[in-house]
Amino acid sequence: MGALLLRRLVSLMPLLLLVSFGVYLLVALVPGDASVTLAGGESATPERIAAVKSQLHLDDPLVEQYGRWLGDAVQGDLGSSLFTHVPVTDDIADRVPITVGLVLASLVVGLVLGIPIGVLSALRPGRAVDGAARVGTSVALAIPNYWLAIELVVLFAVTWKLLPPSGYVKITEDPVEWLRHIALPAVALGVWSAASLARQLRASLIDALDSRYVRTAWAKGSSTKRVVLKHAMKNAAIPVVTVLGLQVGFLLGGTVIIEQIFSIPGLGPYFIRGVTALDVPVIQGVAIVFVLFTVVLSLLVDISYGLLDPRVRVE
Repeated sequence: MGALLLRRLVSLMPLLLLVSFGVYLLVALVPGDASVTLAGGESATPERIAAVKSQLHLDDPLVEQYGRWLGDAVQGDLGSSLFTHVPVTDDIADRVPITVGLVLASLVVGLVLGIPIGVLSALRPGRAVDGAARVGTSVALAIPNYWLAIELVVLFAVTWKLLPPSGYVKITEDPVEWLRHIALPAVALGVWSAASLARQLRASLIDALDSRYVRTAWAKGSSTKRVVLKHAMKNAAIPVVTVLGLQVGFLLGGTVIIEQIFSIPGLGPYFIRGVTALDVPVIQGVAIVFVLFTVVLSLLVDISYGLLDPRVRVE
């Protein structure tokens, strides 16, 4: 396990370098100039624009700008926003718990809906329950989460007035209000997760139930609950865990739009404002956080393999 952690930490460094430099290149290729906005927009004079560029070192070569940012980032300083002058590290620290909370709530929705559907579908393949589950999951995978979010707001907030349409309350301030505000965005993201998990669990569980050791358990008179939970689910869970790890990355990206729709002050709106204004420190900081989050989750998935299958541990 220690060797695995060491290898992942070593491989993380070049990955962060590639991502951060790639983001710098992409921002440089995007039309527009943050210095023009900072200098006064359309009314800015060429002299004022040149002064702003010189002050912020935006007229330096791209490689030199990236090297300066990288040197500070290694020391834990991601710079300050070009517009608000607030340290990016402080802004991210305030917003990460909000986004992570939304991702975790979406995963809970996905697991609560996806696992029972996948198990029921696998236990009755080809029957009415299985057919309904496959149709339902196909529809859920096809629906864009932003469209579902808008429909949920219209139905539960505007028509039935059961849940708030937007806003956010910290869980430390009021857990009940946090749950009420996070419910709709979590469902909007979690429905896709549930459909994907249900399909993967159905396929892997059908294969596991058809294996010899499971047929032996049936022959010994074991109950359905014991056969499924104790014997079949462990092997069937390995592909599901892989999908779950990949889903977290997609859910993290999905929060960018969902948080904007529901006015949740997480990393999503912060990132969108940074992209719109070409605020390079903000874009770089959020991109690095997303990469770190994805790599950590990938590592947790690898560790879970060893817990589910001793053969992986030996390898």
